[in-house]
Amino acid sequence: MRESLRRLASEDIPPRGRVRVELLTGEHITIDLDRKALGGDLLDLVCESLDVIEKDYFGLLHAQGEPRVWVHLGRRLSKTFKNEPWDVRFAVKFYPLEPSSLKDDMTRYQLTLALRRDLMEGRLTCSTITYALLASYVLQAEEGDRSAGEGGGGRLVTSHRAVPLHVLDEDMEMRVDELYRKHKGQTPAEAELNYLENAKKLALYGAEMHSVKDCDDVELSLAVCGRGIAVVRDGTIMNRFPWPKILKLSYNKRVFMIRLRAAESEQCECEVSFRLACSKDSERLWTSAVEHHVFFRRESPVKVERVSGFPVLGSRRLSCRRTLRQMRDTTVARPGFDMRGILSLFMSQLAMFMTAAQSLQNGTNIVDFLGRAIQKEVQAVKQPIDESIAFVGSSQCKNVKKLLGVSYEQLQETEPDLNGLTIVYRSKLITAIINMTYVVEALQSRSSEGAQELVLFAHGFTDDPSKDSFGNISEAYLGNGHSRVVALDGSSLIRWLYLRASTYVRFIGERIGHVLAAMVQHGQDPKKIHLVGHSLGAHIAGFIGKTFYNLTGTRIGRITGLDPAGPCFTHVDPDLRLKDSDAIFVDAIHSDSGVYGIKEAVGHADYYPNGGSQQPSCVFQTCSHSFAWRIYGASVTRPRAFPAVKCNSWEEFKKGRCGKEISYMGFAAEPTARGKFYLQTSGDYPFTLGEEGLKYKNNEGIVKNIQDTLFG
Repeated sequence: MRESLRRLASEDIPPRGRVRVELLTGEHITIDLDRKALGGDLLDLVCESLDVIEKDYFGLLHAQGEPRVWVHLGRRLSKTFKNEPWDVRFAVKFYPLEPSSLKDDMTRYQLTLALRRDLMEGRLTCSTITYALLASYVLQAEEGDRSAGEGGGGRLVTSHRAVPLHVLDEDMEMRVDELYRKHKGQTPAEAELNYLENAKKLALYGAEMHSVKDCDDVELSLAVCGRGIAVVRDGTIMNRFPWPKILKLSYNKRVFMIRLRAAESEQCECEVSFRLACSKDSERLWTSAVEHHVFFRRESPVKVERVSGFPVLGSRRLSCRRTLRQMRDTTVARPGFDMRGILSLFMSQLAMFMTAAQSLQNGTNIVDFLGRAIQKEVQAVKQPIDESIAFVGSSQCKNVKKLLGVSYEQLQETEPDLNGLTIVYRSKLITAIINMTYVVEALQSRSSEGAQELVLFAHGFTDDPSKDSFGNISEAYLGNGHSRVVALDGSSLIRWLYLRASTYVRFIGERIGHVLAAMVQHGQDPKKIHLVGHSLGAHIAGFIGKTFYNLTGTRIGRITGLDPAGPCFTHVDPDLRLKDSDAIFVDAIHSDSGVYGIKEAVGHADYYPNGGSQQPSCVFQTCSHSFAWRIYGASVTRPRAFPAVKCNSWEEFKKGRCGKEISYMGFAAEPTARGKFYLQTSGDYPFTLGEEGLKYKNNEGIVKNIQDTLFG
């Protein structure tokens, strides 16, 4: 009977457990794993999803407050937690003594987030001027260079949670603004490193606090960190016990004891003791101190072999898999680039490079034009610029593709906070930013404009509607008589960290798809919806189309992809990216295929200006990538200025072996067009060569001359 009950109980338990993980950004992810999995298995999965390779600095918390309670990495999760979903917090457990020694940019980024959270939650405090300095580095890392006349410093500090609200006042805002302007030119990676270098100087940097009382019943705190143990009273360090001075750590019920090495002037060792609230707190303090000592001081972790008939005490509670020395010896630095820094640098220099290319065509020496302004940046990269995204390979994209392919029910469970998602409506008189809560009402309010086409623009990685991409396209549409032109602002989700931004593509697409489906119920004609997306925005448009079709049974009228993003979307199931069935007519302009853009044909009609890669007057790949929205804006004002010929390949086009079928690229693309189309363009606005663009003319020497001058 007992055996049968046991068997029935085991059958009721699902084979997999569900864990909800809060990341350092405040976002949540849900992970399903075997119920027999250990805490270390869960940590490995979280680090893999975040692309973190220096895993041993991190841990998982399953309780808030001080002292913080860590998930044991060597224990089954099913024995640690009871009710599902199991809630944990991803956090830094061992703060590196020298952040500059970290091998990976992603580790530095996560450490920066952890310190920002420590400051916001009050575990770490500092002076007012230090708050301002750290906040200025946060803004530089996340906003880039600040112009002298730009306002709204207080709004930026608040929106980025750069300092605690109780210290934010007008004086603080002025200090942050002043320091922020001094950081001009720093890349996000440099700003984060400067943040860490200043944060490590704080007295309680990386300290885990434990409340204790001394022999006189005075309330104190013991701060355990990588350098040792400190005695803290009211935020001030009263005494320090560095690891070399400590001989033994022990506890007996509520009493925690530290045996210290005898000083030169002393005859014997001494011991100091502290009382805690309960024996469990004593155990946690002892465990924390020993784990920090093992990680930072020992060559290898403590391993205690079980002897039959004897209990295993003390060290069985340790949860340290590798020491700092072992991790440094075995961790290989990630090949590649600081992608956020490279994108920030090249996007900010794009206008100068374009002008430089034009000046070269006019006979001006490009070295005289650029001079020392970019010499430092070029030397810092030390590799061809068009490989700057090459490290986003199949292994890094594995989790992106996995998340893009989940069911809609699973998607809802892992959906991030999309409250920051907005729609920007632009007319000749006003530019309005509308929160997603009011998007349906806002777009429906334009119904008085009759049966005019609704144009929705979705920007790309690191972009936002305040920049030239939407400005260029919206002005072209407005000048052409269109008044229903709106832009999706997802910059809060797809601004930095390409891998993370790629996973948000479907979340955003699903949300906007529901919005447009709701509009159809109020009279919006699906055939008169035109989605225009650049880079990641093109795939967002694809998921909008998929969702819209699933909800309404009809397809959106048209989707135009402007150099759809390539990394993580190349050679995948077409259902995980923009494809031809996402709308009645899908066309795409490929301007940087094979690098930032996708090379595969994704629509009914795919256009490859200048072969779809290196564009005229463009030195760097970011210029070629943005060329797609520039030339599309030109096509709105000049609809039939870009005739393209159907051809099998660029090589066939160059040899003049194409057929006679012509289709116009851009705004005037015919819905009946099918296949790949090629043309040549100019590098200067309005870019058109007319019918001359149907015949190949070799002008690759200009670009090669620029590259040779820059890189030798």
